[in-house]
Amino acid sequence: MCLVRHFASFAAALLLLALAPTSFAEKRSAGAKGTAVEILHVAPAPKQLPAPGEMMKLLVTLKNTKDSERRLRAFIVRDGQMLDISVPTAQFNQEEMPYYEVPLYAPEGEMLYLFMLYNPDGSVTSSNRYFVRRLCLPNTTLASGKVDPSLPPDQRLIQLASQVADLNRDIKSYEMVLSLLKDLQKLIGDN
Repeated sequence: MCLVRHFASFAAALLLLALAPTSFAEKRSAGAKGTAVEILHVAPAPKQLPAPGEMMKLLVTLKNTKDSERRLRAFIVRDGQMLDISVPTAQFNQEEMPYYEVPLYAPEGEMLYLFMLYNPDGSVTSSNRYFVRRLCLPNTTLASGKVDPSLPPDQRLIQLASQVADLNRDIKSYEMVLSLLKDLQKLIGDN
C-alpha cells in the first residue's frame, strides 16, 4: 500500500512539474512600472502544518502590480492526489499589494505545489515549485479508551492523560467531518 501511494505521489509530482515548463516561467506580464509581476509565497514549515485534514490557507502575494482581478490557480499534489484550485480575485494587504488565500485541507504526509497567474495579455506567470513534507507521519488511529488495570496507579494516570489527548484529537476530527458533511448537505440540498 505504501509503495502504491508513493508511486501515485511520484506520478502526480511528475505531472505537476510538467505543468510549468520554462516557456511559461519566462512569460511575464508588465506591472505599472514596466517591471515583471512576481508571485511571492513562503511555504509553511513542516512544524507549522495543522493536523491532517484540517483547513489551512496558502497565502500568495503579487509584487509590481495593483491588479486584483487576475485569476490565480494553484496546482497541488497532496498525498498523491492532484488538486486544481482556482482563486478568481485578490484582496489587498496592508502594503496595498494584492494577495490571494488558497484554502485547502492539510496533507497527511506531504504536498508539492505551484501557482499560475493568468495575465490580462494572455500570458501566464508561474511561481516557483514548493514542497512540504511532515517530519513524521502523525498518529491517526482512534483512541482505545482502555486502561491496563495491572499497572500501578501513577502509570494508569499517565496512560489516562495520554488517552485524553488522543480523544481530544478524535473529537476534533469528528467535528471537522461533521462540518464537511453539513457543507455538502448545503450544496446538495435538503432532499
